[in-house]
Amino acid sequence: MTTLQKARSRLIMIRSYLEKIQEQVAKGETAYDSDYTIKDTIILNLMFVSDSTTQLPEDWKAAHPEVEWPLIRGLRNKIAHEYPGLDDTQIWDIVAGDDLRSLAAAIETMCSRYLR
Repeated sequence: MTTLQKARSRLIMIRSYLEKIQEQVAKGETAYDSDYTIKDTIILNLMFVSDSTTQLPEDWKAAHPEVEWPLIRGLRNKIAHEYPGLDDTQIWDIVAGDDLRSLAAAIETMCSRYLR
C-alpha cells in the first residue's frame, strides 16, 4: 500500500469514527450522562480519531488551520492514560460543540478532495 493509499484509508476511518460519535451525540446530553455505553462509545472513538489524525499527511492538516491538530493529538494520551479521571462535562463539550464540528467539516473537505 502506498503512502497516499494509507492516508486515504485513514481518512475513511476517521470519517467513520466521527459518524459513530455524532450518532451518540444525537441522543442528547441526558442520555450521555446516564448511559455508560454512550460515553464509552464516544470516548473510544475520540481516541481512535485522535490517533488516526496523527497519521494524516502534514500538508493535508496544514490546509485546515481552523482545527487544533496538536490538541487532538494530545487528547489520545489524555484518554488512554487518564480514562478513569476524565471529566464527562469536558468530553461532552468537545463532542457537542464547535471542536468536533470543525474537525468533521475539515475531514469532509479532505474526503471530497482526496477520495476522488
